[in-house]
Amino acid sequence: MQQIKVDTIKNVMYIFLKGFLNESEVKEAVSQIKRGADQLKPGFVIINDISDFFPVSRKVSDEINKVQAYVSQKGCKKTIRVVGNVLSKHQVKKCHEAAQAGYEVIEVDTLDEAERYLNRINSEKKGLPWAAA
Repeated sequence: MQQIKVDTIKNVMYIFLKGFLNESEVKEAVSQIKRGADQLKPGFVIINDISDFFPVSRKVSDEINKVQAYVSQKGCKKTIRVVGNVLSKHQVKKCHEAAQAGYEVIEVDTLDEAERYLNRINSEKKGLPWAAA
């Protein structure tokens, strides 16, 4: 199962991947992610929750490589990755390396932690005094 949400005001895309994705599901997810990236401004952030995602086939992995390269090209600055399953974490990390995606990856344990990190990034962009806290 996949769910992709775009928040153009915060300039962020949320990607939720759960369970196993087959080829048709990953192609739909890739299509949604590309459309989402096209709506965002360069410098956007992705929150990617893979905490309930399981390792996938080589073909699915190749599609993940391609979409990571695409979002990098479109201006993704950071991905905040909510990790859980160790195998999935390593597989997605290998995809990131294979795609030579030029964005920073921050790994966190929960979606709440990802949101706090995003808020800190946005505060730093605005130069707010509490951003360093």
